[in-house]
Amino acid sequence: MKSSYYNICLPFEDGHIIFNSITRRFFRVSDRNKDAFLEILSSPDRYRDKYESFLKKMKAEGFIVDDDKNEMDDVKLLFDRQNNSNVYKLMILPTYQCNLRCWYCTQEHRNMRLAKEDVESIKRHISYYLEHHPVRQLMLSWFGGEPLLEFSIIEDISRHAMKCCEGLGLEFRNTITTNGTLLNRERLQKMKELNFTFFQITLDGAQEEHDQTKVLKGRSSYEVILKNICLIAEMLPEAEICLRYNYTLKNLQPERFVGDLNKYIPSELRKSIYISH
Repeated sequence: MKSSYYNICLPFEDGHIIFNSITRRFFRVSDRNKDAFLEILSSPDRYRDKYESFLKKMKAEGFIVDDDKNEMDDVKLLFDRQNNSNVYKLMILPTYQCNLRCWYCTQEHRNMRLAKEDVESIKRHISYYLEHHPVRQLMLSWFGGEPLLEFSIIEDISRHAMKCCEGLGLEFRNTITTNGTLLNRERLQKMKELNFTFFQITLDGAQEEHDQTKVLKGRSSYEVILKNICLIAEMLPEAEICLRYNYTLKNLQPERFVGDLNKYIPSELRKSIYISH
């Protein structure tokens, strides 16, 4: 085995972060132990017997790779997926309405939803497009308003799209941008069946600031959202969860933000979650 070419060691507070830029995994080490960790990663075969379990984990996370692995192939594959993916991405807004009223939102939350004839038109469009264009994957992206207010529309169109893709031998996936308050176990089970692979959910700072922006009557929206994020990670472990951190000069307090996240998200559920500012 050998060390990944894409390992990066960065100073952080009183220690260092060792980060792999392909897998986006990282771990923290103290100044005292940094050189020892880098030595083990640089010569994994030398330490195979002594640190077998650690090296097994490092391989799973991409910090070490097999001797014959050409990591540039992975880089090229990631690049090709982004630029020559033959993926048809279709964004659908099932409603303009939302159950929250965030002060910064640019949406006009009019009481509008896709009419039945619009839903049928979208389904016909999906069928026609997939039959007449050389794509390998269909990706539906749900946006709003709060799209989960019209989950029946999401389910109807998604099941039609899945059937079309199955008939043509194409890949299918769903993604969604949601405030996360309307998720529950029953709904997530259906979303698992509908192959939801990506969730973007917005937080507005630490819990106190967040709850002043996203107001749920009689409840902490922060607590509701974080518990639902844990539910996603538990029920759809392969899905990516992007925590979108909307920050201002008032709520940009990283230590409190991370501290409040740590209260609700157990370590075993964090692998599929990342933060975007």
